[in-house]
Amino acid sequence: MFKPENVLKRYDPEEQEALLDELLARAAPKQDTPAKLVHLAETVEAAEQLRAEDGQLIGLSSGWSNVDDMLGGIRGSQLIVIAGETGHRKSLFCQNLALNVASEGHPVLFIGLEMANEENTERFLDMGADETLPIVYPEATTVSYKDIDGLVSAAVSDGIELVVIDHLHMFALDGENEQAGLTKVCIEMKSIARRHGAAVILVSHISRRADRKGVPSLNDLKGSSSIGQLADKVVAVYSDGVENDVPDTEVTLMLRKSRRMAKQKLAKLTILPNGKLVEPASTLPNMFPTASR
Repeated sequence: MFKPENVLKRYDPEEQEALLDELLARAAPKQDTPAKLVHLAETVEAAEQLRAEDGQLIGLSSGWSNVDDMLGGIRGSQLIVIAGETGHRKSLFCQNLALNVASEGHPVLFIGLEMANEENTERFLDMGADETLPIVYPEATTVSYKDIDGLVSAAVSDGIELVVIDHLHMFALDGENEQAGLTKVCIEMKSIARRHGAAVILVSHISRRADRKGVPSLNDLKGSSSIGQLADKVVAVYSDGVENDVPDTEVTLMLRKSRRMAKQKLAKLTILPNGKLVEPASTLPNMFPTASR
């Protein structure tokens, strides 16, 4: 067994001391750039700006006025979780959202872990997209959660502002139990959003519910409470038609969590035959008001 004292015996006292200093220096943890502290006073201006912006659309528009009212905008550096049961149109909602954002000229990185790139493109084309739409995919056919940081870094350098990941429960968890693995993935997704300044939308399953009626709650998120805890916003998606075995023509969205107050907590969208989601006619502004008599 190696013993430092056996090595030191071969040197005189001064050499011993110099060698010991060298060994200790090698064993010491490497120091990065010294941590910097920020005084509260330095954040006041930004905090006042947030207060002034309450009730206004900040960031990207979803493309639906009622969803914008609910979310207050899709803001950079935020992690937004879209949660729902299988078949309740959460992926369709995110595809429509990506289409709306890209149609306004804002590039989107769409990471579809459940459907191939070609299948997602087919959906976009059905909804009226054309090949010039600024949506990009990862080239790799399989993506680990450890790959997301590099993908987002490259995407942001190309001007991308929104990242959509469909979905959380498709990531391999490296042999860990579900709760620990999902927590690690969510921490990474939250860090990526903050680090790169892009908005990250993460689709999540919910657990099977005995009573499957109504919009899911935060407690229904599947696998780990950290999903809801780490998210800046959680939107639950529910389609009544799925549970009643009838053609689903409407999707209900409910804001289940927001770190800031929202103007409206509920939104409904109508599903067109081509998969396009639009606001119900009753929620659209009257563009041609009747003249007073």
